Amino acid sequence: MKAKIKYINKYIFGHFTGITLGPYIWVSLLSSNPVRTANHERIHLAQIMELVRKVKKIVRLKPVANVIGIIWFYTRYGLNYARNVFKYGKAAYRNLYYEREAYDNDDNLAYLDDRKDGAHNDYRDGS
Repeated sequence: MKAKIKYINKYIFGHFTGITLGPYIWVSLLSSNPVRTANHERIHLAQIMELVRKVKKIVRLKPVANVIGIIWFYTRYGLNYARNVFKYGKAAYRNLYYEREAYDNDDNLAYLDDRKDGAHNDYRDGS
């Protein structure tokens, strides 16, 4: 799945500067750094694709595997967020392991060239 990036001249859902939904990435030109925001979202796409590749080892129909991998990513993302609300309160979002990886590396435009599968696991807090 190749990223399909669309740059827009407004915030997304009122205040976000970037969002990845499957292979689609929207980046707000109102971001303080749209290039960095786009890279942050590309990191999320790499996280999604990692799960899609795992599903393809089990499910041979590519469109089905893509959908399952995407749903798997957002399910894990949502469960991690729900857990973090109790653990971190208002800081729940910034402590998602997927977000921690993306924020720590979004300024490195070459990060995805060498990113290893499971890199987000380095950002889990062990609980």
